[in-house]
Amino acid sequence: MRATLMWAEQSSIGSEAGAQNAQDDGVFSRPGSTAEKSMLAPAARGRHLLDVEVLRGIDARSTLLVVSCSATKARGGLPASLAEVVANASEPLLTARDRVLAAADTDLSAVMPAWRRYQGRFYKSAADTLADAAANSNLVILSGGYGLVGAEELIGWYDKQLDVADWPAGLLESALIGEARRIGTQTVVAFAAASSSYARLLRRVPWQQNAMSARLVTVAGIRGGAMSEVPRRLGAAFSVFWYADSGAYPPGVVVEKL
Repeated sequence: MRATLMWAEQSSIGSEAGAQNAQDDGVFSRPGSTAEKSMLAPAARGRHLLDVEVLRGIDARSTLLVVSCSATKARGGLPASLAEVVANASEPLLTARDRVLAAADTDLSAVMPAWRRYQGRFYKSAADTLADAAANSNLVILSGGYGLVGAEELIGWYDKQLDVADWPAGLLESALIGEARRIGTQTVVAFAAASSSYARLLRRVPWQQNAMSARLVTVAGIRGGAMSEVPRRLGAAFSVFWYADSGAYPPGVVVEKL
């Protein structure tokens, strides 16, 4: 998922088109404890929650990392006419992308790497880490306009939240499984707000049926300011995980077994 030309950033930050869905999913106590599960909002009950410390035993660099896009996006980039984009997306995904983008508010005249295009709070919180992870080629982004996109794949500007109903049934789930197989891993770690459409999609993927171990990192227990605080904490958690940092994960971060 790399372009054949060097990319030079020529962008300015656009205004926020809407906040990422980061609704509070309950009260946080001890990760995975009976007390925590009983205090979670009804939508979160029954999920298999694990102590965040389980992430310490996972090698981030041999794992498929999945994050969600953001509503805030940088404008500009390299003129699309000068860039040849090479993607590992399947033909059905490319066809679906064209259809979804055609129905959205877009500016595809300029392109830049996906991880640079997104400018939400998660991306600002984990900026330096994302650059390192993107270069390692095992980071993918769930996108309302592109479906699933490689972190370094060149993309245009668009305003479209993820709606799974926009995509052929099973296409995005299959794309995620295929990406894990492409990089030769059976381990997946995703970061998304627990009540978001991204998390709902990740829960639908048949990971275990495909002999894959998948974990979803979310945040629980934020009573106020969740729209900003959830992605900020997820970005900080991403950095701790990527660098195998011995420091503490942010408060409220929990891990869900998929």
